[in-house]
Amino acid sequence: MTDDELYAYFDSVGVPRDTNGDFSKSPIQATSEGMITFGTTVTQSYLDVPVSDFASLTGRLPLSIEYIFDHVDEYLLGDRHRKTSQST
Repeated sequence: MTDDELYAYFDSVGVPRDTNGDFSKSPIQATSEGMITFGTTVTQSYLDVPVSDFASLTGRLPLSIEYIFDHVDEYLLGDRHRKTSQST
């Protein structure tokens, strides 16, 4: 969708364009201007900048999603995951 089409859609569902708008009928607590601007940063690759913050802060390289899925049992968080019942 173009920016104009997105603005028209957000207008039609009651999303304010900026923070001065009326949020009482908006289905979300965000502005259409903010969402469309963020969409532009993604589609125009403004976020495609390599950074080394993780390694600088932790002293190690980040894990890839592929590695985590290959070793999923090491990253489960106990009770947050469904347990299967054992038949007796």
